Amino acid sequence: MTNLELFFLTMYTSGVTIISYKGYAHKKGWPIGTMFESDSSIIKIIGLLAIFGSAISAFFFIKWYMVLIGLIGGWFLSGLISAIFTKNTQILSLVLFIVSWIFLIIKF
Repeated sequence: MTNLELFFLTMYTSGVTIISYKGYAHKKGWPIGTMFESDSSIIKIIGLLAIFGSAISAFFFIKWYMVLIGLIGGWFLSGLISAIFTKNTQILSLVLFIVSWIFLIIKF
């Protein structure tokens, strides 16, 4: 897996984790930070842009079947991260977002 593929995968996974944490945390009774609680917060907007931006731009740089595998794998990985790291998922999703940009910087 190349750094560019890792960039798109971690970007998509962090976006899905950011967007889906609120609903998952409500079901489990976990605390939700104010930035994750509001649907119009900057972190939710960044998460939504990360999902759409990584998915769409990946089709231009990576083979289409790798993108589809990455989208499905990223979605499952996001659920796994939420299940394993429970209350720390909020911090981890932000760290994943930053790490994804490090993969892009390493690429170029």
